[in-house]
Amino acid sequence: MTEAEQQQVPLVSAEGTTQSAFPAGWVLAVFEVIHAFAPAFAKNQKLPQIGRTGTGGRINQGASVTVKTYEGLESALVRLVTCLFPKTASVNHFAEKYVKEYFGLWTQAFEIAPMWVKMMGCETAPSGVIAHALIRDLVLRLCYLETCERKLNKGDFTEWELSLLKTDSIPQIYQTILNARTKPRGITLEALARRMKLSERSLRRYKKGKSAPSMIHLCSLKPQDENERLLGCIGVIDGLLRKLRLRDSSLQTEILKIAESILPSHRRSLDSFAGQVLHQRTDGTIQSETHDFESYITYGDNMLLHPGFEEVWPKIPDALWRAHLYNLQFARVADLAQAYFQFSDEENDRALERFFDAAERESGGCPYEWMNRLKNRNNILPFPDTGPKAG
Repeated sequence: MTEAEQQQVPLVSAEGTTQSAFPAGWVLAVFEVIHAFAPAFAKNQKLPQIGRTGTGGRINQGASVTVKTYEGLESALVRLVTCLFPKTASVNHFAEKYVKEYFGLWTQAFEIAPMWVKMMGCETAPSGVIAHALIRDLVLRLCYLETCERKLNKGDFTEWELSLLKTDSIPQIYQTILNARTKPRGITLEALARRMKLSERSLRRYKKGKSAPSMIHLCSLKPQDENERLLGCIGVIDGLLRKLRLRDSSLQTEILKIAESILPSHRRSLDSFAGQVLHQRTDGTIQSETHDFESYITYGDNMLLHPGFEEVWPKIPDALWRAHLYNLQFARVADLAQAYFQFSDEENDRALERFFDAAERESGGCPYEWMNRLKNRNNILPFPDTGPKAG
């Protein structure tokens, strides 16, 4: 990038094909959602505040922000992760390292991946397709942070929390918790609305999935002793899907299935985790020591290695999400972004799913064979619209 280009960072637009590069605008969209969705939660947890100065309009116009603003967003995201996952974030300054890796890898991917696609002789898809990749990546990262926080707090997921993930869509979660507050107790929706100081119309919009409840309303609907963070993360993801105009896609169902697959299995894997740490003795020889999760993560940047995720691999229901998991563990973001730019389109990811599924089937389940296929000109053309769909 030239010096002039470095002074301006494009914002991501949710509208049409004008969507430009990650990450500045996409992070602005995240914080817009947090402001709209959870003002009470942000205040109670002392989360970073982003000014409401027409940010949404600037995003829609594909405007630019200065590097100083961009860096401010990165710092704000570090503070957000620190507030939401305090014990995990405090291990070796993990929040700062994790956010910097997240920004750095995706920024690089946006610069490199489209060029790779063109060099392979393919047409680059509109940049809007990468919104799906960012959502999937964010979900996996949130799951990782949540399970690590539960482990360090010696907590687990409750049956009520896991039951929410068994639904087919996020609006069904809203319907479930609303029905639990009204039907068994004989309370009308109108009476519940009065108790919550809301209009009955607002509650009906929640039930129909037309709008997302705020954090304070979700907390007032959940059982008293249940953890609010998982429900809050679901609400934020819902708000972000709406902001990026993806709420009507199949992503909602995908996300819930993935969370249901990962959260309990990764939490259990951390209980039995045994990691190897190498030490150099005074005589120059190398000694290997086995440590449990809590001890293992205190050494260097071991948390960036996503310990315990190797046991999650068999639980992931389709090849596309397994590719994302591999990317997260081994920092192959540019390769993953190339696959999105090459095979995906703004309507759906079917060609992309078939590509990952075929790569796995033909390689006997190799977790990285798809990267080799991307490099082979004869194997990167889109597959015909036939055959089994991944998952």
